[in-house]
Amino acid sequence: MVYVSYASSREATLDARRRLLAQCPRLIEELAEVTTNLERQTQRLLPGGTAALAASELQRIVKKSRRPRTWT
Repeated sequence: MVYVSYASSREATLDARRRLLAQCPRLIEELAEVTTNLERQTQRLLPGGTAALAASELQRIVKKSRRPRTWT
């Protein structure tokens, strides 16, 4: 009786592993899509490893894009 229980438990484990392995191609494809999306979104972020560096970069961009004021 114990042997039957052990065998069915082992069979269930093997079945679960087979299903997991069957998902590998789909998971690899999803990982590639997520990686591409992450790279694309990262390009939109301000450069800088810290908030202070990103703020500095933002200030530089704003100063560069600002037109000098002319007083009339």
